Amino acid sequence: MMASDSNGGATPGRGWRTRVALAGLAVVTALAGCQSPPAPQGPVVEVAGGAIAGTVEDGVRVFRGIPYAAAPVGERRWRAPAPPEAWNGVRRAAAFGPACPQPSRPDRPSRVGETAEDCLYLNVWAPPEAGEAPVMVWIHGGAFRLGSGAQPFYDGTSFAANGVILVTFNYRLGRFGFFAHPALDEGGNFGLMDQAAALAWVRDNIGAFGGDPGNVTVFGESAGGASVLYLLTSPKTEGLFQRAAVQSGGGLQITRHLSEARGRLPSLVTLGTRWRGADVDAGALRALPVDEVIGEELGGGIGATGPVIDGDWVVGDPGSRLLAGEFHRVPVLVGANSNEASVLTAFGTDAEQAVSASRVDPGRLEALYPMADRERVAWGDAAFVAGARLTAKAVAEAGEEAYLYHFDYVLERRRDKVPGAGHGSEIPFVFNTLDELPMPRLLVSDADRAMARRLHSHWLNFARSGDPAGAAEGYWPAYAPARDTLLYIGSDRVEARSGLRRAALDFHEDRWRRATGR
Repeated sequence: MMASDSNGGATPGRGWRTRVALAGLAVVTALAGCQSPPAPQGPVVEVAGGAIAGTVEDGVRVFRGIPYAAAPVGERRWRAPAPPEAWNGVRRAAAFGPACPQPSRPDRPSRVGETAEDCLYLNVWAPPEAGEAPVMVWIHGGAFRLGSGAQPFYDGTSFAANGVILVTFNYRLGRFGFFAHPALDEGGNFGLMDQAAALAWVRDNIGAFGGDPGNVTVFGESAGGASVLYLLTSPKTEGLFQRAAVQSGGGLQITRHLSEARGRLPSLVTLGTRWRGADVDAGALRALPVDEVIGEELGGGIGATGPVIDGDWVVGDPGSRLLAGEFHRVPVLVGANSNEASVLTAFGTDAEQAVSASRVDPGRLEALYPMADRERVAWGDAAFVAGARLTAKAVAEAGEEAYLYHFDYVLERRRDKVPGAGHGSEIPFVFNTLDELPMPRLLVSDADRAMARRLHSHWLNFARSGDPAGAAEGYWPAYAPARDTLLYIGSDRVEARSGLRRAALDFHEDRWRRATGR
């Protein structure tokens, strides 16, 4: 359970590694017959809006609940993010801000604690003393409908302890983040605009924490990884980051259009008018209660919400933009997991149903996937693995460094229970936060911890230099389309491999190319 903070945020729960020491206020001795204002304890940093006081935890500086944009409430609902309002004195930055509104139901309670429409906050973990430190900015996943930057697996202590500043943040989700209606003069990609605003805040303010604004890596998983692809290919985000890492972010998306139907995909404006009718005015829309806006959102499947082609922030499918060379020239680390189909259970379906709905010829499927659980592997390839390879291929063909991985590591004590590395299972390895798992002493082995240290080091190396390889971590070849080489991260070995399921991935890529005219 999360306790309320005086700033309206929520204090983080006491996870296995999350040990939050809230900053207190010390009363100083009265001078000249008057009592001075209370002096903040903990590190104080000046940012846009005013001064903030953080805490020191496990030897690193932590600042939580920093507003990076004005509250998107009232007249600011469904508008581009505006700069945060200034405050007087020193703002306490010990507690996470509330998560953005998102659906929940009795049988699936929220895992993010308090939610509120006033949710555009970020969090910073920084070394005790830093100067020109590399910066990593994490975009959380959750199908563009769920999640927050405050979840325990995203704790940045290990990054900061190794000299890299870690930033997490919230962005508007679901209908709050991706919505259009004829009554609104702005429409579509509010959540994506929030992500760009957070990156702009980092560019303008991270120097105050000892970070290098010219060495920023943006990375994310699932919807967060897809967000990185949209940011990488957006004409509006030039210069906001110098490296990008995409974890299970797709790449073969067919993106909905703001105002025009694309095949079987209705436009976002059509969805908006179906929901509230065409005659409602903007004031009435902005006055709707939060719960009514969220409504039935949990019922939609994967891809029900998210970025749309608006001709401004998003001008095409990420894969098409990448193949055309229309992306920011930065090194890219990209990959996917071996059991991505595990995500389907959260949406009330399974791989067999999903593959059947895609109308793939069963004989062709069997030829490409001779294994018994072919639907599970095929769906993961179509949704994530083939797109990761296409991303690496496009980046490499444009002359930039790309590093491709396939994550197949399963916790040692779970290997007889699951068929592969599930969707998102790499996250506690990347963040070195395995102790945030339930019952880590029973579940996590020494071998698991060693793998977490290794994967974490690869991401640290990428943030520092743009190359994830290292003397201690071993060889990771840059991707070359002719060799089709990736780093295979398995339970029994980590090695460079070429041609992983090449014929099957070619099949999925060809289907996408035909559908998009690429």
